[in-house]
Amino acid sequence: GVLTDVVFLDKGQAVMNESIDSLNQRFLELRPNADNNEKAKSLNPINVRTELGRTVFLYENIDIEKLSSLGDVRPPFIADLFVAIMNRSGEQS
Repeated sequence: GVLTDVVFLDKGQAVMNESIDSLNQRFLELRPNADNNEKAKSLNPINVRTELGRTVFLYENIDIEKLSSLGDVRPPFIADLFVAIMNRSGEQS
């Protein structure tokens, strides 16, 4: 791919600096089947958003096996990860 590394800056400070491969292993998104929303919520996502009427959960450092039986799992898009990390960074400031 074209993109090999990602750096997220907040007020001039790097809040994330990792390779794409590392991010794809560290972060996973789950679009659970409707009957698995509560179980997905109980796994402590770092971010929750609604996309086209469907809930999307973002997790950090979770085993894909814990998520795969609950619905569709994939690495997040960079833009979605950026929003989640910046929101988390803002909450910690």
